[in-house]
Amino acid sequence: MDEDQNNPTTATTPSTDQIRADRACVGCGFNLYGQSVSKEPHYGLAIARCPECGVVAALQQYPVMTHWVNRFRAILAGLYLVLLFAFLGLSTLAISAFAIRGAELASEPLGDHIGYEWTVWTQEQAQAAQAAQPTPGISQTTTAGGGTATTFTLNGQSTTVTTNPVSGPSYSPGSYRWVPLTPDWIDNQLDASIERFGGLWTNKNPEIYMLMLPAAFVSLVFGIFWSLALLGSSRRRALLVPLASVLIGTAFLIGMNMDNNYYSWSSNVSQHIYVPLIVPVFMIFSLLMMAVGVWCGRIVARGVIRMALPPRARLPFAVLWTRDGLEPPRPTFG
Repeated sequence: MDEDQNNPTTATTPSTDQIRADRACVGCGFNLYGQSVSKEPHYGLAIARCPECGVVAALQQYPVMTHWVNRFRAILAGLYLVLLFAFLGLSTLAISAFAIRGAELASEPLGDHIGYEWTVWTQEQAQAAQAAQPTPGISQTTTAGGGTATTFTLNGQSTTVTTNPVSGPSYSPGSYRWVPLTPDWIDNQLDASIERFGGLWTNKNPEIYMLMLPAAFVSLVFGIFWSLALLGSSRRRALLVPLASVLIGTAFLIGMNMDNNYYSWSSNVSQHIYVPLIVPVFMIFSLLMMAVGVWCGRIVARGVIRMALPPRARLPFAVLWTRDGLEPPRPTFG
């Protein structure tokens, strides 16, 4: 035994090198990071021995690489950062699109109501102007039902047109949503029309709840992506990226809504009223779903890897386990 230890052909040569990357032991799965590297005397190979089970991990030494390797690494890192910023913009646009679409859906009943009341108001103004300045040859009377009977003479023939009274919101949905409003009506009649509409929350279009289903799915997928793309950060820090996306989208939509220059249609006016109410709700909902995705994204990824790959093929993805303080997957033999 003492002769073997003194024999240079059998004893390993100690080295000051250490393993500087995560490397799983093929025997027990122990992480060999920080273990000393020694030279095997017979073949001259660099090896490291697992302190848990004693299995030898063979290491391969590569020749010194040129400075272009570091340049390529910097280029790849820069491309990865550009990809992350592009995905940040994509996620912001996606959740903003769901939020603005939710405001459009919620505002449809109010848009019909405003357009309908503007139509009634213009008819009343026309009738009042005609009553104040009657046209020769035209006479108007009130029918028993409250309508108006207009009689006029054309080419020597007398013709009567009866108009039924307008009462109650008997319009069909969507029929008055694209009515162009006049500035004087917006300034003088819009507030009273909104009060007659009733509660904005209670009378909103309930279809927005159906829109929340795809919004929840898309936000969850974004959260899972950020959980995996930001493995260098903890899950709490990774939540800052969805938060930034929500804040940017909300500020953009609210800022656009402050421009009153193009709010002349009934649908535009109603959407302008609902954006400050619906957009924050959708954005907060998207943030919550992205937070769920960030928190469980790595768990989902580990489950998919377990189902898709055999044990020995899971080692390249060991960082999904070690990043959360878990033991990496151990290969099985036999």
